[in-house]
Amino acid sequence: MPIVLFEPAGTTRGVYERYLASGGWPGAHAVRQESQLDDLLAGVRHEAPALVVASLADRGPHLIDLAAQVRAACARTRLLALVPRDDPTPPQRALGLGVLEILHKPIAAEALVLAVRRCLAEIPPTLDAAAETLLEAALADTGAPSGLVLAVVGGARELLCSRGLDEEIAREIQVRWDPCTGPPPETWGRPVVLRVAARRGERLVVLLLDGARRDPTVAARLGAHAQAVRRVLGGQVASRRDSLDPLTSLPDGLALHAIASDAIARAAGEGGPGLALQFVKLDGFAALSDQHGPLACGRLLVEASRLVAHTVRDVDLVARVGAHTLAVLLVGARAGGPARVAERLAAAFARHRFLTREGLDLAVGISLGTVLYPQHGLTARDLFLAAERAILPA
Repeated sequence: MPIVLFEPAGTTRGVYERYLASGGWPGAHAVRQESQLDDLLAGVRHEAPALVVASLADRGPHLIDLAAQVRAACARTRLLALVPRDDPTPPQRALGLGVLEILHKPIAAEALVLAVRRCLAEIPPTLDAAAETLLEAALADTGAPSGLVLAVVGGARELLCSRGLDEEIAREIQVRWDPCTGPPPETWGRPVVLRVAARRGERLVVLLLDGARRDPTVAARLGAHAQAVRRVLGGQVASRRDSLDPLTSLPDGLALHAIASDAIARAAGEGGPGLALQFVKLDGFAALSDQHGPLACGRLLVEASRLVAHTVRDVDLVARVGAHTLAVLLVGARAGGPARVAERLAAAFARHRFLTREGLDLAVGISLGTVLYPQHGLTARDLFLAAERAILPA
């Protein structure tokens, strides 16, 4: 995540930019400069930077107003304020709005760099930032042009970040490759796998593609970066049941895995109601993306997720588990129930025409994979893998 230096008109432009450039920040904290408030806020919303260094003058945005606007743009972003010596802002009020430190001008280069380091040390790393730092170090160490970081928690796979890869390919790797069962296929570009951290129920894997140098000592050198990712990941596992896919607003694969594990535990302990899992894969999605573009196909996926949700029962859970794969967790499934749901889904997709509001009239077929607990697996991971293997055209 970048450090953003905000120097509006009327301030001493360029001085603090040179000071910050001397800090030797890692790539994850590259310095970027903004002079317009609207551009600053747009960048904060889009990039969620860890820190904004705001150099303020008598004329221009007031610190309290600026802090409130930055906080509204991204609640995680923090501020380091550089203000005139006679600035009247009450420190307690500013600190309550996400301002970590207030420094009075003029400020020496060393003092500014130390203040930024203090602020960054106080900001807990996001999972995205920690994973990007890990991947950046792995790519630099091995000379690979592309790669990704996968977290495997309890058998569910989450794509943390990727570099130099089309999103569709990265999602395909996440869905199709299980790091616990074997190496990835060579069709993904001479892959090199680094298992940089592992403990019971959790793995952290870096997959490097396209000619990475094979060096058995790389994983050890990445240990500190891997531990940083694991610390953040460990703090988030407990809240994964509420984790949502940002495009469809459905539960993502990790949330579904956690919910399915809970349902299996109840079914096993109580001899409770049946449980089934269906994977719903949209056919020809890559060709549609090539023909109509990723934006249109994103809208198509949202429309498909709503169609699935309207077709299944209210008690069933719909989730997104892949680039073009949805899943339905059928709790309380009785004999013949999953087959009837599959028939309804196939009929619904056969009738529906997608993206008509956008002037298109697209028919999209589906392939379904249906598995039952306990017949096809005793754990959520087993059911996920079995459902993936069971996918057939509807």
